[in-house]
Amino acid sequence: MAHGELIASAGKEQIMERKKYRVAITETYRKVVTVEASSPREAHIRARDAYNNTEITLNETNLEGAEYHVLDETEYTEGKFDSIDRKE
Repeated sequence: MAHGELIASAGKEQIMERKKYRVAITETYRKVVTVEASSPREAHIRARDAYNNTEITLNETNLEGAEYHVLDETEYTEGKFDSIDRKE
C-alpha cells in the first residue's frame, strides 16, 4: 500500500495512514585531552582554541552516542528534508 499499512488487530483489519515526521539526530563525540594552564578558565580557552585550529580532532573512534528526537509531523515536500522511505 502506498499511503497506508494494513494492520491486523484482534481479528479486525484496519488501515493505518503513514505520516511523515521530522526527527533530529544528534551525535555526541568526546575526547579527553591534557592542557597546561594556570587556571580552569585558561585550560578551557586553550582547549577550545586548539580544537578550533584543528590541533585537536575528533573522529568516529570518539563517538559517544546518538540521540533521536521526534520534532513534529510535517507536510512533506520532495527534496525539502533528507528522507528515509523503507518498504517493510
